[in-house]
Amino acid sequence: MRIFDHLDADGEFETFQLGEDKEPISVESSAQVREASVALVAQSRRTVEMISRHLDPAVYDTTEFADTLRRFVLDSSRARVHIIVMDSRPILATGHLLVNLAQQLSSFIEIRKPDAKHAGYNCAFLLADRVGSVYRRLADRFDGVVNFGDRRAASELSETFDEIWTHAEPDPNLRRLRI
Repeated sequence: MRIFDHLDADGEFETFQLGEDKEPISVESSAQVREASVALVAQSRRTVEMISRHLDPAVYDTTEFADTLRRFVLDSSRARVHIIVMDSRPILATGHLLVNLAQQLSSFIEIRKPDAKHAGYNCAFLLADRVGSVYRRLADRFDGVVNFGDRRAASELSETFDEIWTHAEPDPNLRRLRI
């Protein structure tokens, strides 16, 4: 496994190709997780799927990530983003760029909350085109593994995502109120 001790969100992940580079990369900080997530989304063509405890502000509530996700959905009418948020309370208290983006682009981005059976799920991940992933075994920590082309690992995460997504429902707290 490749380890980037020196990675400080300065474009290191841009050298990896979605679907091609199969070597796992260890990450340890929010900056590394954000950089890897941005690189994966930038290379996605069809789907981005995420499970997060509360949309980790240090990773996803950044202009860089939100702009990359916006470009992804606007570049293709078939692009879809599915997000499962385990606990929306912190988001409601402070606001979040991804929630605002989902409200603006609701045809492309959907946010759901898990049902009671899956509410205790404590991993976090982002899947890009069901081939690349950023996986964190504990949702409240930033150490994890990034892979741009491990189809087997991505397939396992896809199965988990589909199981939770199927039983999840839209979070009424995160919908835009229209007056």
